[in-house]
Amino acid sequence: MRHQWTIPFHASQVARLAEARLAYHRVRLDAWEAEHKQAQSELQAKGVEVRSYDVTGGQRQDVTIDPVLAKRLGECQAAIKKHQTAIDELERWHRVLRDRDSITLDLTQDDLEFFGA
Repeated sequence: MRHQWTIPFHASQVARLAEARLAYHRVRLDAWEAEHKQAQSELQAKGVEVRSYDVTGGQRQDVTIDPVLAKRLGECQAAIKKHQTAIDELERWHRVLRDRDSITLDLTQDDLEFFGA
C-alpha cells in the first residue's frame, strides 16, 4: 500500500535533499578512491604487476598474485563506479530542481529513498 502513496514536496526541498545526498556520495567516492590507491600500492609493493586496460564504462585491472588484495581492488572499483553513477544522476536532478520553488512534486516511496528523505 505504501508504494502507492505520494507526498508533496517543493522542488527546492528535493534539490536540497539531492545536494545532501551528493555530499554523501562524494565523501564515499573519495574514500573508495583512496582505498583503491592503497590496494594498488600494496600490490605493487609485494612485487605484483598491475596492468590496466580501458574497457567500456571504465577500466579493468589484472593482478597476478594475492587473491585477497585482488578481490579488494575489485570491490573498490565497484564502489567507485556505484558512487560516481549516483553523483552523476543526482547532479542532473539537482540542476533541474534547484531553482524551481513554485513547483510541487508528488514523491513516491522510491523517490524519497533515492533523494534521501
